[in-house]
Amino acid sequence: PDLTIALVLLGLCMSVLAQANSILDRPYANLGSCNQKDKLRPAQKVICDASDPHLTHYNSIVGAMMEYDGAANGHYINLWRDLPMDSPVQKRVIAAQKAYLERRDACGKDYGCILRTEKARTKELYTQQEKLEKAKLACLTQAWETAGGGPLEQRLLDGFNIFPWRMVTLANGWRLQWGTMPDQASIQSVALLDSKGRIQALGTAEKLYRSQLGQRLLEPVLRIYVANVKSLVEIVPVLSSWAAASCLRFNQSCDGEERSKCQAALAHLPRMAVYGLHCKARKTTLSCGLPSPAVKAKVEDIGFYSQ
Repeated sequence: PDLTIALVLLGLCMSVLAQANSILDRPYANLGSCNQKDKLRPAQKVICDASDPHLTHYNSIVGAMMEYDGAANGHYINLWRDLPMDSPVQKRVIAAQKAYLERRDACGKDYGCILRTEKARTKELYTQQEKLEKAKLACLTQAWETAGGGPLEQRLLDGFNIFPWRMVTLANGWRLQWGTMPDQASIQSVALLDSKGRIQALGTAEKLYRSQLGQRLLEPVLRIYVANVKSLVEIVPVLSSWAAASCLRFNQSCDGEERSKCQAALAHLPRMAVYGLHCKARKTTLSCGLPSPAVKAKVEDIGFYSQ
């Protein structure tokens, strides 16, 4: 079934703080491997049996089956996790996953049928996940204005124009997602989500990317919009390390000789302007501003971010 924006918004905006189910209780998620065939569904067993290295004439299609099996499973888990617990939308997604697995099992040993079924489900989940991510932004930024007076939601979507967005999962289970405007890498958007898929902070950046490589023509601007003020101490270091990585064009190791460059990037970051999304004025002005806590990012964390 189609996951419409209106339905997602209804579920999210009314249940934005609802806790997601335990990650161990994911219904219809693939938790097994080819070494644990007793935990696999019929189609997964077919894929595992076909992956025998001696069956070289099947390598191409078998590799594709394995790839799309993982892609469909991963998109499903992300979508399920980010929806409000036991909401009608989440139940529809679970039911659709069950139906998909049954359709794939019905393919028997027809590799082409399995692959077509996996591709169709992956595309469906991909589309639904994109709608969900954009719906979350709409929930939190409704009626908010940028410093220039335009809709904050649209500015964020400009920077998140290309889906899927880049993503890093942190040690505490939080996820940082970021994107850029096509052909304008200096227009960026970023979102920080907790382990339950709830947005903790959103951000916009202009002229930040590559700003510490070569001559800086314009001063970079970094604005952060915080959903949960109590999490500021956790939010600021994460976004600082991401910003430093962006200044250096990402893909930094920060080890050995590279460490001094990463240290300099952190030391010369542009001021991070912080705003509270709870502010009634809903404007990017001083009246909605928040003091940024004096916490520092770890140099090695800059190496988390690649693109």
